[in-house]
Amino acid sequence: MDSSDIVFDENYCIYDVIIDAQKSPITLEISDALKAADELLQDNYKNRIASFVNSSREWLPIATREILNEVKNPSGLELTTIYVLFEQDQEMSVYGLLFNLDFDREHGRGMMLNGEDFKILKYGDSSVAFEGWRA
Repeated sequence: MDSSDIVFDENYCIYDVIIDAQKSPITLEISDALKAADELLQDNYKNRIASFVNSSREWLPIATREILNEVKNPSGLELTTIYVLFEQDQEMSVYGLLFNLDFDREHGRGMMLNGEDFKILKYGDSSVAFEGWRA
């Protein structure tokens, strides 16, 4: 993904995003709770988002391992959405990851990841992926 591809629609989404670490496309969504959702996005901000998406081969295995530590039946485990959860002027970038699982389609799994070092900041059901982050 190139930074010029970071153009969110009226629903704050970019659909059919391809990541290296998964065959199925995902959705990239900027939280509508952010001021950034309604601002002109700066090049640096778009570069940070594109860089994270392009690093999926590094962070997706970390995220998947966390889920596999808890879930005994990983059937249907698939990343569906990446949420952008940080403002343009924030130093730390935070992303929410939403996963589907066959046995728990209603709640799935969610986590927040630090966009620089890929450390898991929070893990739980799907709501964790989009509830927002306060350092």
